[in-house]
Order: sequence, then C-alpha cells, then structure tokens
Amino acid sequence: MTFLWVIVRVELTENGSVNNNCISKNSVLTNESWEAILDEVAKSLSFVTLDLSACIKSDSNAGGGLRVDGTFDPMPGNIEGKEKINALILPNEAIKIEEATHHYNSYSQFLWISVFKSFINLKTITGANISCIDSSAFRSCKSIKNINFPEAGSIDEFAFADCTSLTSASFPNVISIKKCAFQNCKALGNADFPKTLNIAQEAFDGCTSLSNVNFPQVVSFGVNVFGHSGSKTMTITLGNSIPNMWGNLFDGVTSSKTINLKYPSTESSYNYSWKKKFIGGNNYINLMAESILP
Repeated sequence: MTFLWVIVRVELTENGSVNNNCISKNSVLTNESWEAILDEVAKSLSFVTLDLSACIKSDSNAGGGLRVDGTFDPMPGNIEGKEKINALILPNEAIKIEEATHHYNSYSQFLWISVFKSFINLKTITGANISCIDSSAFRSCKSIKNINFPEAGSIDEFAFADCTSLTSASFPNVISIKKCAFQNCKALGNADFPKTLNIAQEAFDGCTSLSNVNFPQVVSFGVNVFGHSGSKTMTITLGNSIPNMWGNLFDGVTSSKTINLKYPSTESSYNYSWKKKFIGGNNYINLMAESILP
C-alpha cells in the first residue's frame, strides 16, 4: 500500500488574494501517485510550485513518476494539471530525466519532443542530483527562465534548444556541452561553465542576447559555437588552457560585433595568430583582448 502525504501552503498577496500554491509531497512516486498529484494540481485556483524533493523511488522501471533506476518521467502528453505548474523541484533521488519522445511529421521529418512540452507555464526547474541533461530534454520549452542542475556533468544535443525565455545558464560541474545544446536561446544573457572542457558545434548558435560567457577550463570549441549571435557585445573569459578551434566560431554574424576576450596574464599563448584564428577571418568581429590577473 502506498501512502501519500501532502503539505499545502497558500501564499497571499497584501490584499489577501491567492498568489501561488506551494505544494510539497513526501511519497513513493509511482505512476499512480504522480497522476494523483497532477489531478490535485489541476484543481488549484492558481499556479503551483510543486516540491517533489522528498519523494522516493518506486519499484518499477516503466511508467510515470520516479522509477527504480532514478529516472523521473513526467509522462508525455497534455495531461491536465501540467499547465498549472510554474516551478518544479524534482526528487532528490532523481538522477536523470526521461529522454525526449520522437515522431515523424507530415513532411516525414524526424522530430524530438521534450517530455516537458506540456508544462506550458513552467518557469523554474530544479534537480539537485540530476547527473545528465539528455538530448532535447527541454527543447522548445519556451516559458522556462531558470534552471538549476548543480550536479549535471554533461548537456546533450539540443537539450535547451529554442528555450526562448531562458535568461541564464550556470552549471558548476558540466564537463561537456554537445551540439546545439542552447541553440536559439534568444534571451540567454549569461553562461557560466567553470569546469567545462569541450563545447561542440553550434552550442550557442543564435543566442543573440549572450553578453557574458565564462569558460575558464575549456580546451576545445566546435564549429560555429557562437554563430548567428547578432551584434550584441560579448565578453568571453578563458583560462590557462589554450582552446583549440575546429572552425569559424562566429559564422552568420553579419553586422559589427565587439568581443571582449579575457585571459590570465600568465598565459602568453594567446598570441596574434591564435587570436586571428579565434575570429576566423570574420571582418565584422572587433576583438578587444586583455589579460587579467590569474
């Protein structure tokens, strides 16, 4: 028998109206209990902050909820209740998220669909122990503004592509970023990846608001990492490891763009030939390079 404990806190505005329901759960997160939670959320009179952090694994390797292998599956499809969730805290026992689903459209094109697509008002998501952000995990989730996955070690291809409301990305433990991971995140202004070593092709392609990028450990840039990034001035901070470039980083930039490149004062390998390769012969790039204290 599964017991479901529920704590509901209703926050009020100054005039006494309901601002947001804060719902915390402490249960075995089976397919059935997850459906019950969504049914309860659907009856809320306001948007919901749903805290599942204390929920524990079920004994199943299939279905929705939290599987025995640590996979959180919100169940694909337009299940009532999802549209009421604007903040979601995943279970602490969750280590991964169910991969995106796929289908062929009317043009026989193969498309990946995020399992969070139906969370149309989800603005914030937190997963304390999620280890990897799988391919297309949040693709086209256009309402998401804040993401918090402190233990994630990798971000797979298209993981956050077309998340057009995402404003910042800070991943303290990510080692690799796969291709197109943040493609067309047009509101993304800040990207902080202190341990990232490898950034694949087009990872930040189309990020036209990107202004501050911190990659102090990066050793490899794929082709067109910052392609089609518009004319906004961008500050890129690198470290003692001199990154290799596999091609033009700024393809598709067709108007004047200033790049403020910062690197440690102890590193002399950021020389003229490297900087020339960095801008890839793009005459629209105005490179302003300066050393900083280590």
